[in-house]
Amino acid sequence: MRTFAGRRRLHRFLQAARYPSLAAYCRDSGMSPSALTPQIQHLERDLQGQLLIRGQHGHRMRLTEFGKKVLDVALPYADQLASEPIYGPGRDSRSRATARPQ
Repeated sequence: MRTFAGRRRLHRFLQAARYPSLAAYCRDSGMSPSALTPQIQHLERDLQGQLLIRGQHGHRMRLTEFGKKVLDVALPYADQLASEPIYGPGRDSRSRATARPQ
């Protein structure tokens, strides 16, 4: 990714890929689905391939084969893509959901 916005979109994809749905990622990150969806779509256009299959009616979202390849290649560089750490199930205990005041 050549631009900061492109790196940020890729970083958000890496974060969201750890969740069962984009909505679940949005709940934890505080980002609205209406803001995330166009960013994922823009990243898919930039990379010229579909990254994920959105889950519908209780089904989990799934990465496409292309999405898995992008994840495998980009994940080692996640900390360099944005100033935010990667959050999500199975990472570390520093999630935005627990960091927010109740």
